[in-house]
Amino acid sequence: MRLYASIYVLAYILLITVALTATLFSDTNMTLIGNSLSELGAQQTSGNWIINISFAAMSLATLIYGSYILKRHWIPFIALYFFGISFGMTAIYQLAGSNSLIHYNYTYDALHSLFSVLSGFGFIVLCLSIFTKNIGKTPKIQTALVLGLTIVLSILQFSFPEYIGLFQRLMFLICFGWLFYALTSYKFEKIEPQYFNKKKKYQN
Repeated sequence: MRLYASIYVLAYILLITVALTATLFSDTNMTLIGNSLSELGAQQTSGNWIINISFAAMSLATLIYGSYILKRHWIPFIALYFFGISFGMTAIYQLAGSNSLIHYNYTYDALHSLFSVLSGFGFIVLCLSIFTKNIGKTPKIQTALVLGLTIVLSILQFSFPEYIGLFQRLMFLICFGWLFYALTSYKFEKIEPQYFNKKKKYQN
């Protein structure tokens, strides 16, 4: 467990570090507050590989650690994979850049937007699936709070596009930080294999 947790923490530190310093590696006029990481990781943008590697690493770490913790909880497990894979796909399929002189792959651009939406939807489903588990009152309140903040920050990104970079970075910080805390600290009810349940029933 410690190994998987360590992988997640390293990927999280990489993602947050890149999120806060990405503009330093780009020769564009993009800003920390006004531009999303997807824009900094867009096709043929200088330094885009740094952002996309951090996305891919975070996706992989989420799947590895989440699989270990949720392996006997099928609904959260499926939601985790839907979220993690969708998020990882945003690193493979990148937005089109803003240079009108460059021919971009607009199929990749459309797929990036699609997977961005799907990853957001997947995270909401993941929160709901964890909320419905027998995890206790305080974890349920924390999960509901994170779910609410995720929705609010998503709305703010569309309502105030001039601050999209700020809202997106804050959302990543909260969502992936909470997910690590939840996987590490929440006491998910144990589910015994069906074989042992039948054996206990027979013995009784």
